[in-house]
Amino acid sequence: MARVSLAVLLLLGCGGADGPPIDAAMDAPWDAAMASCGPSGGCVAGPACGAGCCAAGERCDRGVCRCGENAACGAGDSCAAAGPIGGDACGAVCCGASGPCPQ
Repeated sequence: MARVSLAVLLLLGCGGADGPPIDAAMDAPWDAAMASCGPSGGCVAGPACGAGCCAAGERCDRGVCRCGENAACGAGDSCAAAGPIGGDACGAVCCGASGPCPQ
């Protein structure tokens, strides 16, 4: 009986056949090696993300644009790297209107 109860709880807790679909990518940790901040999906400056495009230097993290580990940059700012931008084109610091960009 305990095994049946456990199986029922697992089935119900995991969505079951009638539950909402489970998206494992939403729970996956961000992997810097997999990130790319270059243009994709028809976007001119940054990667396609959710229903829109990220700005140059930003990455898409589960449907949300981010600059490094922070939120996407505000108006007048860009996502820049503190040195040469690597092959993934990702920045880590918002700068421009909010302050000078790193050199």
